[in-house]
Amino acid sequence: MNKYSVFVENIKPIDYKKYEFVSSREKLVVYTIKYLRENNIPLSWNYIVISAFRLFPEKFYFSEEFKTYPHIEMLNRTILHLRPKERNYATGSTRIKYELTKFGEEIARQVEEEIKLGINKQSLVKDKIMDDHKAEPNIEFKKLKNSEIYKKFVEGSFKNMDLWIYYGVTPYSQIEKIKNKIKETKTIAIEKNDKTITLLLNEFTKILN
Repeated sequence: MNKYSVFVENIKPIDYKKYEFVSSREKLVVYTIKYLRENNIPLSWNYIVISAFRLFPEKFYFSEEFKTYPHIEMLNRTILHLRPKERNYATGSTRIKYELTKFGEEIARQVEEEIKLGINKQSLVKDKIMDDHKAEPNIEFKKLKNSEIYKKFVEGSFKNMDLWIYYGVTPYSQIEKIKNKIKETKTIAIEKNDKTITLLLNEFTKILN
């Protein structure tokens, strides 16, 4: 075991209350990359995956039955979402070391601030939840409109598996959660009279039923 492995093995988890309101797993991985870099750990796929689990076990454990193991598939999917063509948080691959983009650097800084401040006071949380509840459907609509899955649908190359990739879940899991997102997004699509998005969401619903 080399010195980098020893460091990663000894990472202590961050108190869940300090990061439970960070809005995405991708942001937690971005913070992980920054954390490793500042500790002079090579930014390889292996070190990032295990370190993210070490730092944020409540977000990256395998299952309720096996909470002491990382969910490698989920972590890999999350890392793929960092790419420039998706979130534009980082560049890299399993063969090339990862680097944060300028946007990723800013996201990492914001997450670090949230963790340091431990933003979990009920009043702040309540306000954030209310704001997110109002904004989320419109954000989801814009995200879908600019997504690869939308492009595939328009081009006629859409496949059922694309739905699960888009929502970042294992096939046929979290169906109710996805249905709620579809319903909210469809409301926005109808308001905007966007027939293509509406048709795509209808296709999503067929797959889920």
